[in-house]
Amino acid sequence: DDKNGFTDFFKTLDKQTHSFDGEVLLVHGDSHYFKIDQAMYDKDGAITHNFTRLETYGDTENSWVEMNVDPNAKPAFSFKPIVLKAIKK
Repeated sequence: DDKNGFTDFFKTLDKQTHSFDGEVLLVHGDSHYFKIDQAMYDKDGAITHNFTRLETYGDTENSWVEMNVDPNAKPAFSFKPIVLKAIKK
């Protein structure tokens, strides 16, 4: 049985993304990595072009991601990682 929270969430996300004309952004974190990709595929194996995944740093004081949204741009989302150098005391 493949019924679990992740499977249900992904199936809903996939269905909603494929039926939406605009861009979809999924943001998740706590892996302490910065990554942007298009990690969803159409039934024919092509990349789902209106879906973007942003993996962000998670719980940290000196790293975050700045995001800008421009509905007139393609893609509408742009990202800039911000990493501050540690200050030695």
